[in-house]
Parts: sequence; structure tokens; C-alpha cells
Amino acid sequence: MTTLSSNDIPSICDYIEYTAFLKGQYGIDSYYTEDDNTDDEDVSSGTSQKKDIKTSLLQRLKLYGSYKPYKLKGDTVISNFDNDSLRQQNLHYLFCLYYSLNGGYQSTRDITTLFERIVESAIKNYLNTPCSILTSFGNNDQTIKEKIHKLVQETKENIGDLSLMPAHAKDGGIDIVTYKPLDERGNQIIVLTDATIGKNWKEKNVYSKIKHWEQYIHFKNDPITCLAIAGIIPSENFHSASRDNGLLFDRTRIMGYYIPQDKIQEDLENWRTKLCIS
Repeated sequence: MTTLSSNDIPSICDYIEYTAFLKGQYGIDSYYTEDDNTDDEDVSSGTSQKKDIKTSLLQRLKLYGSYKPYKLKGDTVISNFDNDSLRQQNLHYLFCLYYSLNGGYQSTRDITTLFERIVESAIKNYLNTPCSILTSFGNNDQTIKEKIHKLVQETKENIGDLSLMPAHAKDGGIDIVTYKPLDERGNQIIVLTDATIGKNWKEKNVYSKIKHWEQYIHFKNDPITCLAIAGIIPSENFHSASRDNGLLFDRTRIMGYYIPQDKIQEDLENWRTKLCIS
């Protein structure tokens, strides 16, 4: 597990959520007694930081909405997934926690595609539509140009000038295109999503990527841009992240709208087995 900074409250909360999931419960005080997680500065940080951590964990519960991964009893975080069956059903939650903590620097294409499929399920449910396409390489044999042609055909939008697309282009910075058709005239809700398991989400600006896609597809009305991340966007960053990226789907929103799928569940189980997470 990654080493955490003493002032990184979001990551400390992620660690506590993660450990509570695996162990069933985890006391906030326990974090300060684990030598591999803390340094002298952490140990001496005192009651004030522990209060901030507890406050943040309580705020997260509100953001999770009807999806309740844990509860607090005093200063102890208790997992609501208290048996093997429930833990198995909520591996998508464990997956997002793991990459929120560790980032995706050493992840494979299969891992990033798995996150994209989790996000795709959540956004389709949010929009109440079955219509979506993963644009990235690795999930099938189609090239990005072939996928754009398929997307234009299905959305009834107009093809742009694909000769403007760089030869090395993979997905134009967009991983998922989700849409909610109205009729044969096009002109519908279209969401262009950049899904990232990396820790560098603050550097993202999905709005800037729409200019490229407007060259590839001549949309009849402007698409909605979206950033999806494995972590939780802190309240102090939420407004600026919204202005840079449009719609935001962080872990709390993904959990609230994700609909389990057998193939995703199977791949999550394989992922946990390979990482030896028990």
C-alpha cells in the first residue's frame, strides 16, 4: 500500500475505508499505531486531525447516499459488508478504493478497461439508457475511426473530418460515449467521459477534449463532458473540477448508480485473486 502524507486527509480516509472492508472494522486511532503508514509527525498530530478524519468519513456517508459501505460507531469504522457474499458483491467498491490509494501507474490495459466498464454501467443507469460505446483500444478489435463511424450511425449525428485525426490517435482523450436517443433526427443527450484511475485527476480538463471530438463528429447540440475517477473529489476542489471537466462521477456517484454485471463481476474476482487481496 502506498505511503500516505500526514496532511492527506482524503487518502487517509480511503485507507480507513479500504482496511475496514478487508478486516470488517477499523478504528481511526489504529491508523496512528501502524508504523508503515505513519511517521512521527502523524503520531503527534493529535486530536484535531482525528476529528477532521471522522468528519470527512461522515460527510462521505452522506455523499454515498443509499449505498452505505460502512457506519461509524464512536471512532470505529465498521464495514456493512460483513460476510463473504456481501464482500464479493461489492468488489467494484474495493477496486475503486485500491486505485484511489495506489493510482494507476502500473495498471494494464485490462485494468483501465475494467474501470471504464464500471463507470459505463453507472452512467448508463444515471441517464436511464442502454446506449454506450467504449472508444479506447483494447476492449475490441475496432479502431477509433471505425468506432466513430458506428457511433455516428447509431446517434444519427453527422460525420466530421476524420483526416484531422492524428495517425497515433487512440480515443481522442475520451474513453466512453454514452447517449440517450430521442428519434431518427439525432439531437440527443450525449456524454463524453474521460475515466481515470490515476491520481492525477486534478490535471484533467475534459472540456478541452471536446474540440477534437467536434471535428470528428458534427454534433447537433453540444455534448456533455464528464470526468470519472476512482477517488472522491474533496469539496474544496469540486467547483474548479466542475468548471474544468463538466459532469463529475467520483466514487460516491459511481457506487450509487453502478448496476452489477456478471462479466464485470468475474473480472473483478480475477483481479482480486491476482493481487492476492483477501
